[in-house]
Amino acid sequence: MRSSSADSGIDDAPHTWRHFKRAPKEVIIIGSFGNHEQWKLPGTIVSPKLIPVAIGLKGLYEDWIAEEVKSIVEIYEKDPANYELKDIPEKGKSRKFYLDRIISLFENCRKDGAVIYYTGHGEKDTGNWCFKDGVISFNDILELYMTHFRGKSLQIVSDCSYSGKWIHDCGKILDKYRILSCGHKTREQGMLFKIFTSCQPHEEATLLTYSRKGIRYSEEDKGVLIKYDEEIKMELFQKGQHPMHVDFRHIHCYKMPGDQCELDSTCTWEDRLGKKRERIVLLVDNKHDKFPSWYYLLISELTFDEFKSKQDQGSVGVEEATKYGKVLYSGPGQNPLSHVKKKLNLRFDMNTYASYKYTDR
Repeated sequence: MRSSSADSGIDDAPHTWRHFKRAPKEVIIIGSFGNHEQWKLPGTIVSPKLIPVAIGLKGLYEDWIAEEVKSIVEIYEKDPANYELKDIPEKGKSRKFYLDRIISLFENCRKDGAVIYYTGHGEKDTGNWCFKDGVISFNDILELYMTHFRGKSLQIVSDCSYSGKWIHDCGKILDKYRILSCGHKTREQGMLFKIFTSCQPHEEATLLTYSRKGIRYSEEDKGVLIKYDEEIKMELFQKGQHPMHVDFRHIHCYKMPGDQCELDSTCTWEDRLGKKRERIVLLVDNKHDKFPSWYYLLISELTFDEFKSKQDQGSVGVEEATKYGKVLYSGPGQNPLSHVKKKLNLRFDMNTYASYKYTDR
């Protein structure tokens, strides 16, 4: 299982200088209660959490959300040195109520950072937080952050269906403002986000799952740990969910915090965050023995299986391969130069990207 302390500190990573220094935080927990079928939200498709098959929950949905909130509170209460609970959700509260609570947290926070933890209904395909009078989007949180809290660390934990979409929303906004995909740049701009989500952008979350199997207090580590990058398995006949985590403050290049960042304008958050949806292929063209050449191709997850199947049946030529994706870099010879590999790593995080090598003979 891969997990991260809810804020990685200087004592829990092999390359400690890459990580943002751990600091105490104030925490608010937000819960979405109530029967969403009675809400009048034109244009919004509310996606409540799925009910675990094996448990066969009985009673009101909002009572089980309250049970989930209780378990989350108990986890953070075990780590008072690092987390100060400020707000616990109440039933029947509105979007406006919680936006005001977030503003209050930002304006009155005396710690070096804050945590906003949400559990409840998500909006289909967006992962926005749903309430009886509307939704809270990542853009809503961002606007409040930029006005009231910019320059301080904000950790968002979102446990609702389609919640992974918020990580990509954050990346798109950073790209819009031309903030390159490295902690050097986000720190310079005072946009210090760390986001955990209970599932992928296309997945639905299940009740009492992330709060019981995704987050816990570790006596050994003396801190709150949150699971990511590994499926939370469910009972038979029910799909699991795959938590996500991105620390936008993390330094991805090879320079120290006070040094000049190595990234160039090609290094976008879209590319870095796309590693779950794309494959990098190194294709070597040996058809002309005296003049071989290599190509790095970026191939979509949607077309990679077809490409791989054709490659397994027989060599796929460079010209045909480009139909499945785009050429990132190319050059003469059979082996790319080291600076090209370094550039790929800076741009796409090759340490975690699934990469493949094929030879076209």
